Amino acid sequence: MSLNTRSRLEVPLARGALRISRFGLLRLIVTVLLLVAPHLPTVSADNVHAAASPLSQAADGPLQVWNKKDKFYLVIAVDQTGVQGTDLPFTLVDGQRVVQALNSLGYKPLVKGQPLFQNPTRDQVVTALEEIRDFPEWSSVVVYYSGHGVAEPSKQDVWLQLGGQERIKDHLGIAVSEVIDIPRGVSYLGELYVIVDACFSGLGGLTGKLTLRDFGARTAVLTSNVLKGSEKKSEVQFSYPITLPDGTQLSAFTHTFLQGIGPDWSHSDDNGDGILSIEELKTYSRLRLTELFANEKDKQMEPQLVAVHNEERFLAYRHGLVQNWESNARQTLTLVALENSLIPPPTAKVAEAAAKPEIPQAAQVLAKQIPSTIDDPYALGLKAQAQGRLNEAATLLAKAEETEQELARTQREEHEAKLAKIYLARGRNETYAGNYKDALPWYKKAAGLKATRDPELLNEFGLAWLSAGEYEAARSFLQDALTIREKILEAGDPDLAVSLNNLALLYKTQGKYAEAEPLYRRAYAIMKARLGLAHPNTKTVLFSYADLLVRQRNQDEIRALMPDLQAAFQNLITGEKETPRETSP
Repeated sequence: MSLNTRSRLEVPLARGALRISRFGLLRLIVTVLLLVAPHLPTVSADNVHAAASPLSQAADGPLQVWNKKDKFYLVIAVDQTGVQGTDLPFTLVDGQRVVQALNSLGYKPLVKGQPLFQNPTRDQVVTALEEIRDFPEWSSVVVYYSGHGVAEPSKQDVWLQLGGQERIKDHLGIAVSEVIDIPRGVSYLGELYVIVDACFSGLGGLTGKLTLRDFGARTAVLTSNVLKGSEKKSEVQFSYPITLPDGTQLSAFTHTFLQGIGPDWSHSDDNGDGILSIEELKTYSRLRLTELFANEKDKQMEPQLVAVHNEERFLAYRHGLVQNWESNARQTLTLVALENSLIPPPTAKVAEAAAKPEIPQAAQVLAKQIPSTIDDPYALGLKAQAQGRLNEAATLLAKAEETEQELARTQREEHEAKLAKIYLARGRNETYAGNYKDALPWYKKAAGLKATRDPELLNEFGLAWLSAGEYEAARSFLQDALTIREKILEAGDPDLAVSLNNLALLYKTQGKYAEAEPLYRRAYAIMKARLGLAHPNTKTVLFSYADLLVRQRNQDEIRALMPDLQAAFQNLITGEKETPRETSP
């Protein structure tokens, strides 16, 4: 059986007639277990309690998008470069509090076990930034710096000073343009937020080393001050510290950043839709800094943001603080969430007949949030697909494709991305109709038009190619999904077990039992440890693993697994439930 990520399940049926031998009875039991294993519910998680919200968490599209993001941070605080007289003790307070704030929002340290980079060298920073290149497009990375900034003589960049330096000078440390260019490489397609709190940081905002095209729609640079002068010459503002009532000293800009994503959320989220964009945070910070220095005319700070507007990009989300449920950004993100939730649960084939996969409940819930009056055949096509009106969906998606192809003739790059989404939706439509061979050409068009490093999508592609019997291409997709997850997830994450299970299924389908066995063993160990034996995911992997062992006639491993099989079988018969548990990996 194969698993789709985010707790989607497929239950394959044993193929061919069974011969009753000394393994026959066990094989029969395993086959029955494979048949009766239930489909998994969609799981969502949010740490914010919002019992009074008019929209449930399952129907909250922005929340689903937020939960899917793999969120990381690299916080750099430089209080001493190594040069005498360059001490900035408040930068450590800045860094520590930014780490706490990002942790509370669900971000994780980019470098495991090292939430705060204190006085790092250039090599350490570059190595960390290079890690981002292999992250999937659903990643969101915040790079925050507090310390000394030095203007480049050409006034086209700012150099962020780091540890171990013998001088404070341009071309030492790391340039803001490098902080963008190094992680982007040629592969990273996710979100990148660079937040710079340093003197002369305005030079690093609209750096002459990079164009807006280099920034793309998923890169944003927020600096503690703005570049003044139309010719990028003089008059660059400085970054100032402040002292809080409790005596703590920290940067004024960082203080406003922390307030905006924390206790002052209701003011920084100016339209009250629960979505905090980097644009909103910049506006809030500017207003607060004006208030802080109202009586100190020599200390003026004006944060600067350089970014291409994109409603799909946002810095943080809180379901429990939503007051406006109808914003444009919410509608955009709800459609994105619907796209994500329509990944078909892969369904087993019995002989030559293919069962139609069930439309995920999560998609059906989200589809209700798409108004039927919307003037967008693509959105209406997804709504119809989620509600099982597949013929109507096919017509709408064909209309959307025709429109985008016409637009792509003059605005190719912008509309090719939309075409890729339409092709993917048409492939899914055929899949939901049980037409696996007809689905594959659409999947191939989608994959050929837009590269992806999203492990969920790679997993979907792999299972689509597997269903069509194109095993080598399927292996490439499934292996890529596993490689990405092994890089970004903890060793005991259930999503990692999903990828292990699906690659194992491919090998088992090919009769490569030796390759499949260690993958199933790892997948089962993760599911059992993290979710418990009674969890549907765990039982799914257990039964598939047992099926493989029977095929291998591996008596020792079967004996070792027998207590778990008996307990799982008893659980299915009695309907007893064990409270699913989460344990540290």
